[in-house]
Amino acid sequence: MGRTLLKYEHLPAALNWERTRAHWWAQQGYVRYANDCHHRAEALERRLFEGPEVE
Repeated sequence: MGRTLLKYEHLPAALNWERTRAHWWAQQGYVRYANDCHHRAEALERRLFEGPEVE
């Protein structure tokens, strides 16, 4: 997921979605997929923490 593909205001929803997917994959026993979702969620969280990009 590229930085330009997701607007700042959509980040909270995307973060929630990745966390939900990570939890679901973990429940199914697919650790690799859960970890992928978790890493994407961490990246989204970092972007949220940085704040909106100023152009």
